[in-house]
Amino acid sequence: MKQSKPIVNRAMITSVISKTMGGAFGGAFMMVLIAQIVNPQALLNLVLSGAIGGAVLGAFQGLGRDSLWTQIAVINSLIVMLTFIVAFLVLPIDFFEVGEIMGFIVVAGYGMALVASFMVTRPLQILAESTQAIGAQNLSERVSVQGVREVRTLAQSFNEMAQALETAETNRKKLLADVSHELRTPLTVLQSNLRAILDDVVDPDKEQMLTLYSQTRQLHHLVDDLHALAQADAQQLPLKKVELDFNALIEQAGELFTPLAAKAGLTLHTSTPQPTVMVLGDRNRLIQVLQNLLGNGLRHAHSRLDLRLWTEGEMACVEVADDGEGIAAEHLAYVFDRFYRADASRSRELGGSGLGLAISQAFVEAHGGTIMAHSEGLGQGTSVRFEFPILRQSS
Repeated sequence: MKQSKPIVNRAMITSVISKTMGGAFGGAFMMVLIAQIVNPQALLNLVLSGAIGGAVLGAFQGLGRDSLWTQIAVINSLIVMLTFIVAFLVLPIDFFEVGEIMGFIVVAGYGMALVASFMVTRPLQILAESTQAIGAQNLSERVSVQGVREVRTLAQSFNEMAQALETAETNRKKLLADVSHELRTPLTVLQSNLRAILDDVVDPDKEQMLTLYSQTRQLHHLVDDLHALAQADAQQLPLKKVELDFNALIEQAGELFTPLAAKAGLTLHTSTPQPTVMVLGDRNRLIQVLQNLLGNGLRHAHSRLDLRLWTEGEMACVEVADDGEGIAAEHLAYVFDRFYRADASRSRELGGSGLGLAISQAFVEAHGGTIMAHSEGLGQGTSVRFEFPILRQSS
């Protein structure tokens, strides 16, 4: 937690001393005049009260006119003056008694003002220093949650903001590192092959050109994925929403992946409900979500892959489930993070780019829906479910 720096310096001490002495002389002189006019017998009490009050007020002013301490002291001075006037004009006591009362009020009032202002200003000063540290990119800065309720609330909000900034910066650095890693492999392949062609090490035949072309496609897909995610983050993802027969869309996706599943030795089961589910959505974006989920399922399933559509109330629900290796509990919360792979040893070719689920989440949320992953653990398979509002159902 943040440790406060000293709140005083030589200039401040000089200012406080000079204004304390000036305030004491000024307060005492003013009370001498009042005593001569009203009641000379109260001279000692009034002078003492005036000197104490003036000295304390001067000390506060020495801390700075814009200090909260000074403002509280000024308010307290006004209260003391009003109390003195009311006591003298209204209460049935003589001026000597008023002077004694006023002296007590001045000392007690300024003492309470000092304690109250210190309780407020000390945490605020620590918070101000911590804010400057955050501005200097020290995002691990935190403050102690202490003081009055309002200050504690402010400190808690500051800590939450600092935590959010630190998390965002960590994610940004990780994203840059991941993007660099993903770009390095295809660029290295391109560079080495082109270098070999330029040095006449290999002949640029059709097979060689096909290898280079596949690497450029890989780069193109990666850039497209990153661009889509950037648009989604900025809430500028373009959606061409039309009324869609969601049953037909699910069945088409199943038909597209059935031969791919058969080639991988898997069985793909597709089920849709009756009546037909109509939704308002972007056909291409929803197809990409289904392809991402089915593609993941094909890579991880052992023998079976299920694609289901059903309704729950006003929501259309889709689930892609496999009987593959499953996901450990400690990894489940991160499967939608960009470039995240539960098995870090998987390459891009075996495990994809690591952006598929992140893009699926962005597209589903852009349709006003939610997406979640579930697994009972390693060896128990994985299911990914998403849902968003139904437009209507038709027979």
